[in-house]
Amino acid sequence: MAHLLDLIRHPGWWSIGLACAAYTVCAFAMLPAWPITMALGSIYGIWKGLLIATPASVAGATAVFVMARSTLREWARRRMARSRRLEAISRAVSDQGPWVVFLLRLSPVVPFNVLNYALSVTDVRLRVYVIATTIGMLPPTALYLYAGSLSASVARGDTYTGWRAVLYVAGFAATATAVWLVGRAVKRTLPPEF
Repeated sequence: MAHLLDLIRHPGWWSIGLACAAYTVCAFAMLPAWPITMALGSIYGIWKGLLIATPASVAGATAVFVMARSTLREWARRRMARSRRLEAISRAVSDQGPWVVFLLRLSPVVPFNVLNYALSVTDVRLRVYVIATTIGMLPPTALYLYAGSLSASVARGDTYTGWRAVLYVAGFAATATAVWLVGRAVKRTLPPEF
């Protein structure tokens, strides 16, 4: 991962393509992709990073979803049968589809990459999966991009004095608090078995 992040740190089309491939590999291997998102935030900032990280991570999640739904479906079903929480996800998605997919993407309860496999054995349609995944992952992606841009700024030795320092810290705290509050609200909204 450290070597991959070093390669991504050089701005340009090469690093964008590599980041997209890395998101897909992380999604298939069920590895956390937040270091990639933070690296993109440190290179490109929040807004450009969001334009790169969002489609790349959604493409990786969708590739897993499609692959698991077609060739790995039986494997995913066997894995899911061992977990009450994953069975609850399957039932909830069958009942309320897009809303539950969206809430699960916002929730810190189920890891993002595990959710790709879990949702592949439900009845959710691909289009609904992609839309709910895209919208639901925006807050945590923005948080990691913000953290990456802030760490890069500190590493460059940018001086933060007075109001500028207060704004950066307040912005990060507000973003982190918003993500945490959304996660808590989602946890209360989901059925108790989650």
